Amino acid sequence: MAMIKWKESYEVGIASIDREHKELFEQINALHSDLHDEKAVEPADGVRCGVIEFLADLYTSIETHFLLEERIMRELGYGSYLEHKDDHESLLNELRATMDDYEDGGEADYEKRLAVSLRSWFANHFQKVDEPLHRFIENTGGLAGSED
Repeated sequence: MAMIKWKESYEVGIASIDREHKELFEQINALHSDLHDEKAVEPADGVRCGVIEFLADLYTSIETHFLLEERIMRELGYGSYLEHKDDHESLLNELRATMDDYEDGGEADYEKRLAVSLRSWFANHFQKVDEPLHRFIENTGGLAGSED
């Protein structure tokens, strides 16, 4: 079961970047699927041991992607680096809050909250924040192989 689905409207028009973003979606969905496979064999008491691991893996995957983007922005002297980094931090903060809420037992429907947050954030971020960055990278020739 997919947590979030890729839409053509998320594309920024640079094949290698769009492919990387699609792979991030696939990884998110694979982690989510693994979690549900684990749930199928969990004890009858309903304890979902894998949820925190799922959220931690999700956080790590997204953070790793962001760190790569941020390194590239710094190296190329991207003028909107701080704003872009702040947008990354907003999603990471939301993921941490979801993890905290779940661990504290206060977030019963974390999956729905997380899916809505991810869909909304990625749709907005890809089109309004990533697209100008990737155009900048493409125009400066900053990434070898960005032309496909």
